[in-house]
Amino acid sequence: HINGFMSEESAQSSQPLVLLTGLSSGIVLWMITPNGDAKEVYSTLQDGEGPAKLATLLKSPPPGQDEFSSSRPLLAVVRKGSGMQKHLHSTAVVISLRGGGREVKKFEFEKNSILDISSNKRLNLIATTENPGNRVYSAPEAGNPREHSPAMDVFSYGVLLIEMSICAIPQPGNRRQDVNSIRRAGFKGLVQRCVMDNCKLRPKMSDIINELTQSVS
Repeated sequence: HINGFMSEESAQSSQPLVLLTGLSSGIVLWMITPNGDAKEVYSTLQDGEGPAKLATLLKSPPPGQDEFSSSRPLLAVVRKGSGMQKHLHSTAVVISLRGGGREVKKFEFEKNSILDISSNKRLNLIATTENPGNRVYSAPEAGNPREHSPAMDVFSYGVLLIEMSICAIPQPGNRRQDVNSIRRAGFKGLVQRCVMDNCKLRPKMSDIINELTQSVS
């Protein structure tokens, strides 16, 4: 899954194209200049940390509020552990493309699979199968270990979709209002089903992916 091919900085200049090539053993990122020259700026093919599952360029906050401004554009890459990293279930690495692939931040999870990484100008969010402890994204049953199931991930993903729609951190008390503000009927219906209190009525993650894919195809 490759999201956000172009950073906000490159969208406002003549520095164009970032080409991210997905391979079975990893990814290679190329910068293509206006005259057609291509330069490899990042590769996961030979680092021994496992295949890449997801990659996304992270958005930049307003000027003066960005402690990573000297490292942008930043690429977040999700990996599945293998080789020397087999003890890890998944890893998220934030890479500086300005620094030739320099690692800026790393998050490692031994038991949980990373579902998605999303960012806006206020927040970077990593959604996993573990209750993150933040009530904004936690399903109603998160406090009861006996009721934990993949449906919790669906609820958190639904809240993430709300956040992406309203471009702000969604608050539980405003959830109905936030969902109703979504204009596209099909997308609104999907989000409503994702954040239902009854976990048995929520869709499966595979169904969500299929619906989102069909909506943009």
